[in-house]
Amino acid sequence: GRPDWIQCSPILPSLKIHQAEKPIELCKELIARTCFPNSKVVDPFMGSGAIIEAAVDMHMFADGCELSIEAYASAVVRLNKWVQRKQNE
Repeated sequence: GRPDWIQCSPILPSLKIHQAEKPIELCKELIARTCFPNSKVVDPFMGSGAIIEAAVDMHMFADGCELSIEAYASAVVRLNKWVQRKQNE
């Protein structure tokens, strides 16, 4: 089995777009441990959109919502950048 800890580099506070943002590598590992391939991932407290980005990058269906307009706008910008990166690959 896998170890019960997940080691990944933290996000520097100066680079965070949300106070509770988690690294994409951590989100991907958590999704891989808890979801079947092609699952639907729902993040009801989306924050920075890191879980949504990780799920979509893993070819899963992702949906999220956020009450904070500022956090939602940041997540939309993040996901638009992800789309642009994928189109340039």
